[in-house]
Amino acid sequence: MASDALTTDELGQLLLDAAGAGDAEQVAKLLETGAPLSWCRPDGWTALMLAAEAGKSEVLSLLLDRGADANARGKRGTPALIAAARAGQAATTALLLDHGADLHCRTNAGWTALIAAAQEGHCDVVRLLLDRGSDLEAKNSGGGTALMLAAVEGHHDTALLLLDRGAALQARAPVGWTPLMLAAREGHADVARLLLRRGADVEARRDNGEDAISVCDGDECMRVLRDAEGLQRWLRRRCLALWRH
Repeated sequence: MASDALTTDELGQLLLDAAGAGDAEQVAKLLETGAPLSWCRPDGWTALMLAAEAGKSEVLSLLLDRGADANARGKRGTPALIAAARAGQAATTALLLDHGADLHCRTNAGWTALIAAAQEGHCDVVRLLLDRGSDLEAKNSGGGTALMLAAVEGHHDTALLLLDRGAALQARAPVGWTPLMLAAREGHADVARLLLRRGADVEARRDNGEDAISVCDGDECMRVLRDAEGLQRWLRRRCLALWRH
């Protein structure tokens, strides 16, 4: 491939195509030919970001070894680490961290890699990020934590992992949403049951007075909440009676 036959933009686009496809041999040839390592699409995505999101570890390692920025961002502020985490790519997430990617980086909307992975239900990536020291209670600009996003999307195993690592059960987003309310609103009975078993308050209320039961969608989820409501009220009465004696 003759470098004088192609423009910088053409070489850059070829590099992005090869990186996204995981063609390490072609990526190496293009770099030797003079393809610009930092060339990006109109949305700001570089070859490194595409390789990270697609889980192309060999290409990602090559690009990092050649000096690609592990903290590269697209125009919407999405760093390569968050792109990899959101896509469930544990190997490239780890590789980026090993090469200096900022564990606590955020998108323009305040999303961390942990929140993004939790929303998509990628337990292996969530576990990796927590093991590396990710902030369990970080909130995005909408006030959502990793547990809230796992709850609203119905990711039981991810919610369980976050709870086992100490996620705040009664954390609140603006206007008072709790993880239980969010799970109930979407009708995720299994997640609601998990949260209740861990001690979530079924009678906690939003700023407007709504509770999990009033926002609940789905018969099964409603049964779970009603059963918990009865049990929690009985326990409160029992505790009060014991206190009076």
